[in-house]
Parts: sequence; C-alpha cells; structure tokens
Amino acid sequence: MSVSELPRWQKKGANQFDWRQRRQALGLLESLAWGDMEREIHGLETALALAYEATGDAFSLWDEAGEELFNDEFELSPEQVADLSDAWRLAYIARLLVTALHAYGVSPGTSPGRLSESPWTVPPLDWEEDDTSPARLLRGLNDILYGVGPEVRR
Repeated sequence: MSVSELPRWQKKGANQFDWRQRRQALGLLESLAWGDMEREIHGLETALALAYEATGDAFSLWDEAGEELFNDEFELSPEQVADLSDAWRLAYIARLLVTALHAYGVSPGTSPGRLSESPWTVPPLDWEEDDTSPARLLRGLNDILYGVGPEVRR
C-alpha cells in the first residue's frame, strides 16, 4: 500500500518525530503489556462513563450557576473548595469530571450506554478522523496491534 492510499488518519503528522523520537516511542510501546491494555482502556472508560452518569444532576447545578459564582473550575483555591457545601463540592467534582471527559475524548453529551441486561456500560467514544484525544491514541494503538482500524469501530 502506498502512502497516498493510506487513510488520512495514518498520514496526518507522519513527520512530527525525528528518528530518535520514533525509536524512543517504539521502545515505549514495545515495553507495555498490550495484552492487558484493552481491559484497562475499557475499565477507564467505563469508570468515566459511570462517574458521569452518577454526577449528572450535580453537573447541572454547576452548569446553571457555577461559572457565575466561581468563574473557571481551575480558579478555585483549596480554601474555596474546602468551604463549599456538599452539594456544591459534588457539582465542582462533576465539572472537573466533564472537563476530564472532554480532554480524554469521551463525549459527555452522549449516554454512557448502560446495557439493560448487564451492569456494564458501553462508553461513548468519538472516533472522528481529526480527533486528537488520548482516547483515540490509546484505542488507535490497541487497534493497530489487533489489526482493527478506526473505520471498523464506527
């Protein structure tokens, strides 16, 4: 397969690393226990989805009034956090969780997908071609190892 035939996600950023960085990155990848990675990724994503599900109402409180009262979630001092009521502390945690979900690459606007016949969830992942999230990196590396590309996961 020529480079021109590769999917765009495989071509993008192909020259970001010099040969030393590529060798180091490959060494890091080779040093990880990828046989466990699928389970670990699923555990992380399930935990994030369940935490979001559990704090949805609290996030609504922050979403409605938190930014007006406290500005950005990263601006609260430890003293301010310590002085929060239990309801506002949970709302603050929910806000931080939603920030983490966005940073990781999970869309909190989507239902976590709890299965009715099981306690497990199917975390909502965004597999957009232009996605630069850690979720895409982890899933992409795992899928390369097992011969599955993003187009199969959609």
